[in-house]
Formats: sequence, structure tokens, C-alpha cells
Amino acid sequence: MNRKNEDFAGVSIDTLMHESDHLFSYLTNPKYIKRMLKVSEYENEKQSYEKFFVNNIQSPMKPEEFKTKLYHFIKIDTPDEIQIDVLQNFRYKLINEINAYNAGMKYTTKYRNLNPDKIYEPYYNQVEVLNLNEKLDIVTKLTETSIAETRKSAATS
Repeated sequence: MNRKNEDFAGVSIDTLMHESDHLFSYLTNPKYIKRMLKVSEYENEKQSYEKFFVNNIQSPMKPEEFKTKLYHFIKIDTPDEIQIDVLQNFRYKLINEINAYNAGMKYTTKYRNLNPDKIYEPYYNQVEVLNLNEKLDIVTKLTETSIAETRKSAATS
């Protein structure tokens, strides 16, 4: 990387640090990988959890629309036995995305502060653009509700 170019080997510092953050997060949180593998066992053409994540969570969809789609996806389209696993997987992935976007922004800001005379493209905070914190709150609340329902059901069985 040199001071005249915001890229490192053709990759922006933002992307490089974002993806590095993912790598280190997965290496240091084996429960993320375990949950992803468990959910992927149920993956099929009709039921793609990764596709739902990309199309609904990693999109600038408004939180209320997302809440409606998530509720339908979990309660109608997802088998009961893996609903909590899918929600936890989404929650872990959301936390991971928020951290990775923040890492990319942090290093881009540091780089740009070293070169204040250069004119840069506008930088958009993807956590805000994609409403990721709001979506994390929605997923967390639905996860808590699902866990409480499962425990209540198990207690009465």
C-alpha cells in the first residue's frame, strides 16, 4: 500500500479490512461456524437461508418491511426444529457484518486522515445504509420470543 493509492494489491483498504475482520471473527468464534453448518444441512432450493440473508438483511430494506418478511420466513417457511438455529445464525452473521463494516470504515478513515489533501469518493456507513443495527434488534427480539415459546412448550410437555 502506498500513500497515493487507497488500494492494497487492487483491493480497497475498506474491503480488505472488512473481509479480514470476517476471517478473524470466524476463527475466534467457532459457534458461528457450528451454527452455519447446522443450518446449511437444511438448505435446499426452496429454503435458502443464505439467500434470505443476502436479499433481506444485506439490503437497504426498511426495518418494518424486514420485520414482516423475517416473521413470515421464520414462522411459515422454516421448520419448527431449526427456527432458533436459523435466527441465531442470522444474529451471529449480523453481528459479524456490523463489526466488519465498522472495521473497514475505521481503517478507511485512518488512511484518509493521513492524506487530507486528496479528494476521495464519498464514504457511506453501510451499517446505517443497510439498517443493520435495527435489523439486529428485530432478529434478537424474535430469537428471544422463539426461545421463550420453545421453553414454555417443553415445560408443558
